[in-house]
Amino acid sequence: MNNETTFEHFLQQQNEESWGAAMATLLRSIHEVDRNATQIWFSFYPLSLFRALTDAGDREKLVQQLLLQGDYDLKSQIDTSHQFLYGHRFWPQVKAAVVACAESFEVNNRAALADQILSVARIVAPQVKKDESLLVGITAVAFMTVQQTGMSEFKAAAGSMELDRKNAARPADQVVRERAKDEGRGLFGFLKTVNHEWTVTWDENDAGAKYRLREGQDLPAGASGMLRRRVEQHPDLTAGVREVGVPAPEHRGGARRPWGEADQDPHGGGLPRAVRPEETGHPAGFGPEGHVVHGGEAAVLLGQ
Repeated sequence: MNNETTFEHFLQQQNEESWGAAMATLLRSIHEVDRNATQIWFSFYPLSLFRALTDAGDREKLVQQLLLQGDYDLKSQIDTSHQFLYGHRFWPQVKAAVVACAESFEVNNRAALADQILSVARIVAPQVKKDESLLVGITAVAFMTVQQTGMSEFKAAAGSMELDRKNAARPADQVVRERAKDEGRGLFGFLKTVNHEWTVTWDENDAGAKYRLREGQDLPAGASGMLRRRVEQHPDLTAGVREVGVPAPEHRGGARRPWGEADQDPHGGGLPRAVRPEETGHPAGFGPEGHVVHGGEAAVLLGQ
């Protein structure tokens, strides 16, 4: 058994429980800029869904039963599924470090999953001259990506970073400060208890890709006007936009169900809920930071 196979075998031994324990440990070490975004990514690509589809006798039938839409197969988006994480800008270095870890992984390596992830993040931190906390989330994503795609597919990916230079250079603390701005309330805004608005951004590489959303308003309702305007400005988007929140099958961006059906979704991929400030502490939930970016539809609290 070569080292890469040993590493893959280690990952294949990890189940939902061990990943849950690892993430509970790692969240304390993930920078605020990516703490929620990392949980969102794991809700888009849950191990339970991957294994259910892998083990299904009739994969297409299961897909139809679960009403899955979007691109939920990581093999086709190894370099892009995590573009909404701040840590994505370090993906080339993280991917290379994970490959190196796999190549040197020993059979007698007994360290826990969380410790393995932290170890790789510590290796990358001095390479990119950044704090380790900015690398932990994206490194966890890389480990799960290997588990769902296999090392050969992972190694074959280009390892590219999909951000323009301006956005890639934004400091994490600046992103956190911008998210914390409480918009639209003014000096006596604390007296305003209704109709509070948030700015929702669905592509931080595009200054025009944002819209206003009132508290309690469903994301599709707020997004529909913006998407109509975008399609009018860019007719080539029409093929990728069928209805708000329901991407064309080839559209990348994680497992989803049609809007309004997430309450019955055992994997929670659709996230079709209203924005409410009291939910900010919920894993993969919505909050007042209001940054919503993911492949043209809704994700939340993202990092770029």
